[in-house]
Amino acid sequence: MNYKMMMPLLSTATNYGENAAKWGLDQLFWLALIAVIGVAVFAFIKKSWVGGIVTMIGGAIVCYFIKNPTKLADLGNELAKIIGF
Repeated sequence: MNYKMMMPLLSTATNYGENAAKWGLDQLFWLALIAVIGVAVFAFIKKSWVGGIVTMIGGAIVCYFIKNPTKLADLGNELAKIIGF
């Protein structure tokens, strides 16, 4: 009896893998953002201005690609065309 009652719930969750991937990327974005801010603040406290600025620029690039994973695939495809693969 329990199995028949659970069947409608299982049939409506067709894109659970996609939802899990989106959730994981959202969590990874916030984790990366907190790590970048922490390292940059530590660099600025130590008066390492270049290290702090490079950390913020590199972190911004990483966070951009975490939020837009298709852009990374597009970049790879364009580089493959340029190289000739």
